[in-house]
Amino acid sequence: MPVKPRYTATLRVALLSATLFGIGSCGSSASVTGPPEGELNVLFVGNSLTYTNDLPGLLAHLLRTQGGVQSVHVEAVAFPNFGLEDHWAQGTARARIAQGGWHFVIVQQGPSA
Repeated sequence: MPVKPRYTATLRVALLSATLFGIGSCGSSASVTGPPEGELNVLFVGNSLTYTNDLPGLLAHLLRTQGGVQSVHVEAVAFPNFGLEDHWAQGTARARIAQGGWHFVIVQQGPSA
């Protein structure tokens, strides 16, 4: 589903805000197929900075109430103390991304060497 142009600026601001401020997230979803069609689909990949305060849920709420997006589906692949290299090696995030259907994938880098 293409995002309607009039929502694009608000959506970008909301996604940027979520990424910059890292205010929380949700646990990983166990879907076998890709995200639902007909919705704005956002996948978060990160660690406890992503899931602690339900950042995906917060972003979905913000988009519905302030962004004019009626239907939002968010998922997260987030594990404690994980960096992007850990996600790559572990494979769950790569598998979810490969299933396709995401409008946005937001990645949050964890601890760095």
